[in-house]
Amino acid sequence: MEYTLMQIITSLSIEIIILSIIFIIGISSYIGYSISSKEPDLNSWLNHSQIWGIIAASSFLVGIIYLIYYTSQNEFMVMLSIFFLIVEVICIVFWFYDPLLYVLAEIKLKIKYKSISKGNIAVVNKNYNNFAVIVCAYNEEKVVGNLLKSISNLDYNKMYYDTYVICDNCTDGTEKVVDSFDVIKMVRHDNMKKGKGFAVEWFFNSLNHDLTKGDCYDAYVILDADNLVNKEFLTKMNTRLNKGSEVIQAYLGCKNPDDTWISLSYSLAYWITNDIFQKAHSTLGLSAQLGGTGMVFKRSAMDEIGITGGSLTEDVLFTTEYVLEKNKSCYWDDEARIVDEKPLKIGSSIRQRTRWMQGHVNTCAKYFVPLLWSSFKNRSFRQFDVAFYLIKPILNLFLFFGYIILITANILLPNTFIPFQIFVSWEFFVGLLIFHMILYSFILHKAGKYRYILLIPILAIYSLTYYISIFNGIIKRNEQHWVKTEHTCTVNIHEKSSNSDLQRGK
Repeated sequence: MEYTLMQIITSLSIEIIILSIIFIIGISSYIGYSISSKEPDLNSWLNHSQIWGIIAASSFLVGIIYLIYYTSQNEFMVMLSIFFLIVEVICIVFWFYDPLLYVLAEIKLKIKYKSISKGNIAVVNKNYNNFAVIVCAYNEEKVVGNLLKSISNLDYNKMYYDTYVICDNCTDGTEKVVDSFDVIKMVRHDNMKKGKGFAVEWFFNSLNHDLTKGDCYDAYVILDADNLVNKEFLTKMNTRLNKGSEVIQAYLGCKNPDDTWISLSYSLAYWITNDIFQKAHSTLGLSAQLGGTGMVFKRSAMDEIGITGGSLTEDVLFTTEYVLEKNKSCYWDDEARIVDEKPLKIGSSIRQRTRWMQGHVNTCAKYFVPLLWSSFKNRSFRQFDVAFYLIKPILNLFLFFGYIILITANILLPNTFIPFQIFVSWEFFVGLLIFHMILYSFILHKAGKYRYILLIPILAIYSLTYYISIFNGIIKRNEQHWVKTEHTCTVNIHEKSSNSDLQRGK
């Protein structure tokens, strides 16, 4: 007996038809993935091959889930409930981990201040460390001069620091600007190895082998060309080194918070992070995170760990290796301050944050398990904390998709057992938002940023765009193409917009 195609289709159940469509999409997408060019998009976006691959993987995953639901609904509902429980537990840890540490740090500071009498002020160690101040500049003629002016205005004895400017593959007037200052210019040309990590690695190789000056420095400072430093920068870093710190991160402030809503969002994020993360971690004896610039390394720490040029985030990599190998903390200094320029447009911001996430995810893939294992073996909460920091972006993306699935299931499968129903309620989301807005308002108030408190909701919109960068960073984690962030803000050390962040508590 012969059947027409339409009769065959109508004889099939709706479930089989849906499964067939899903797998056809998956197979077609996989073919598209196989034949598309795999050349990376140098602007940090996904290329065609990656897009087809995501569609294919998503189709097969949805198809498998739907097949399990179709063949065994009871087991599927149990698996779904366990998944929701995991999402909810991660949600609690993710959203309240840093605020809890912040509260504990504030309590510790209150107790510390009460126990110190006004007559027992510590005497500052007057031993002078020799610094090599390293400035990385790639086509930075518009901004590097203002940084070099701020370095020349430091109150530290000029006998004890040298300034090196690495003109890295420059094709503009950067070298001419650098020549007008009393600094040591180093010119590098390498079209294959681009980026600050490679430039710094090259500098240390040159310092040790060509300049033969490596042994005369006690510590190294790494700055970006768009930075400005406060007058006390090296004096404060010198004091901290004399107190025993080996790796120090300066306070990172903002040059241009009022330029666009993107630069404002960056500024809000940095101001809040300085308090809720960096200060809290240092107060509790945990490790702060290096921020890519404003970093100071004692020579012994640099000799032991070193900076690897192949990483897109050499700061995260160094922090991780330092805590893993030495089980010591990177210190955060609130009084040594720098400001830098934040991106102005959403496209530039996503490209920059994608690069950060590429390096972050690569470091996580390599060091998360060793750090976690070492934390249990050494009973070190410091190492556990850094491991948690590494996994945070992945957990954040997992929560994002987990909540989409949770809300969808709550609508399509109203009888689904959800362990803690409160987590899918609007009351929870509103309460979570209000809690963090109050906390962030308190932090901005302490920092003297009163006029920005009402602008905190802008940070929520900015934070949503981070999911694009996290997702792109995970997919493009094996690509190591460095994309420069353009710097055009010519604010100098004497302008009020920069001084507000260069002065503590103002």
